[in-house]
Amino acid sequence: MNASNTTDAPRPVELNRPLRDVAVGSAIAGITAITLLIAAAWPAPDDLEPPASANPPPQVEPDLGPESQPAPGDGKLEIIESGYTPIKDLAGDSMVSWGAIVENTSATMTAVSTVYIEPYDTDGESLGADTDWDLAVEVEHLMPGEVIGVGSTSYIDDGDFDGLKMHIGETIWFNPEDLDEGSLTTSDIATEWVDVGSTSNYWSDDGISFPENERGDLQVTFTVTSTFSTLLQDVSACVIYRDKDGDIIGASRPDDIGYSVDYPPGWSIRTLETSYGPPEGLDEGSIEVYALP
Repeated sequence: MNASNTTDAPRPVELNRPLRDVAVGSAIAGITAITLLIAAAWPAPDDLEPPASANPPPQVEPDLGPESQPAPGDGKLEIIESGYTPIKDLAGDSMVSWGAIVENTSATMTAVSTVYIEPYDTDGESLGADTDWDLAVEVEHLMPGEVIGVGSTSYIDDGDFDGLKMHIGETIWFNPEDLDEGSLTTSDIATEWVDVGSTSNYWSDDGISFPENERGDLQVTFTVTSTFSTLLQDVSACVIYRDKDGDIIGASRPDDIGYSVDYPPGWSIRTLETSYGPPEGLDEGSIEVYALP
């Protein structure tokens, strides 16, 4: 049974003021009124400035969040496993699906950084010159000793794809106690192919096309358990694709889970649907899902 709170109605308060005080107050009020009338009729100098407030409003300092700290001496942020597969979208444009497992080896500090990819052709020339915005994913506050999976399926320039390099950008470090500490874990992962045979709308260099999605899109449903004390808003998730040998062959895009998604404290169920199908050779029983703050 839910307890209910009741509040008594406010009681009227009587002001028992002595008659003498009332009379004196009335006289003072009358004199004050006459003074105000005289002051209003008398013109004030043009350059008379209003008096400054005796109590100016307090200046509120902006909340810029926790301050970054020097790099710790007990560890670093590093890629411990990675993989990729060149693919084509339904319209035939070039893409590469890539994934990486990133570890914060520090036992004391929290890391924020970015993982970048550099696709190149057989001549060593970059295939990502026109799509720099699609060639990186962020690592948000990776706690000490924590391991996560990140990646994407990114558009690249057409060419004779020969390989892909990954590297971690500048890392910013924070004290964990300055942040809302917590963890995100996933479980009960289920997969299903949806929209099989549907027609998709694509805009490419050759114009608008309406190819048939014969394979469909992979839908991944999972349970997220959050130990954070507050609601995490505008979050993401990453599905790491592996083959039957356990090797990484790619990953989902950060926006495959949609926009304005949140993770409340406790557990919740979320669904991610791939915008571009996983590479061939995917072993659905070996996929991993990482919930990202």
